Amino acid sequence: MADGTRTERGAQSRADIRRRRTGAWAWAAALPWIAFAACGGGSPAGPDDGDPGEPLVLPGSWATAPPLPIAVREGAATAAGGRLYVAGGAVDDSTLSARAYAFDPASGWSRVEDLPEALLWPAAVAHGGTLLVLGGNGSPTAVAGRNAVRALGAADGTWSLHSALPVLSVRPLAVALASGALAVELGAFPSIPRTAARLPGAASEWVASAADLPPFPAEHLVSDGTVAWAVTRELIAEYRDGAWGTPFQPPTRGFVVGAWAHGGRLYVLQREATLATMQAWDPGAGAWESLAAPTEAVQRTGAMSAVLDGRLYLIGGRVSAPGGAVLDRVDVFTPPA
Repeated sequence: MADGTRTERGAQSRADIRRRRTGAWAWAAALPWIAFAACGGGSPAGPDDGDPGEPLVLPGSWATAPPLPIAVREGAATAAGGRLYVAGGAVDDSTLSARAYAFDPASGWSRVEDLPEALLWPAAVAHGGTLLVLGGNGSPTAVAGRNAVRALGAADGTWSLHSALPVLSVRPLAVALASGALAVELGAFPSIPRTAARLPGAASEWVASAADLPPFPAEHLVSDGTVAWAVTRELIAEYRDGAWGTPFQPPTRGFVVGAWAHGGRLYVLQREATLATMQAWDPGAGAWESLAAPTEAVQRTGAMSAVLDGRLYLIGGRVSAPGGAVLDRVDVFTPPA
């Protein structure tokens, strides 16, 4: 990843890495074009060739994808109908965007019809093959939540009103499940309590469902279509068969740069200061696996996460330093087979 600050770390020996594991996490260094991740307390996966001078290569790989046509942060992103979509967000600290784009891995980015309104923090979800954009904030400086849901027509490529959310929502989170769409963290804090809403697969109206709320306020909500996870830097909870499980801790307590779900696994990219950590949670094994982490843009905030064709996309965002630039960068992670 790149956020305007390139971080290159000198190679560390296996002996150095083992010594660093006495803490809550350990880090592995990187050579150009080879990414390594911090370890969340366990032994990272990788070949053991017995040579302490060889760097530890972790599974998976990062690459740079074609950049967004504009630099944007904190918009909505998801995959629908075999394409990746990005809509809304902010282009700087005072200007919101109504632009929407579609990405096809074979042909790159193309512009689709703008949203009817510029929005910060909207959510996006695919429902029945249709792209829905939910809620969001209509002001860069004040609380101006929305309950409108917009649907992008597959045939004519225009936006139309879908059934509205049951309450105004400044920063909703939404995922698609086999049973339909689930939206959580609805409400315009602090005046409206947290709530959730369901859109069953055969239904046309959103229904409030506070029982579907995660057991803690979520920063990220991701799903592989069957299972969903609510993610923060300190807690994770799994949503399976219509119920939330007991929260558990991530392998590190770093800032969550991106989160994804695919193939029954949860992927979390975190950072501690400028050190990146990429981990995958396997519910069946009940264990975390350390994966290759990017060596650049580890101070990225406000990035959007989406999964397309089994690859994990990290889109846009901004450099977190004061006055940091908004990014058009797109990075893609290919999980190990």
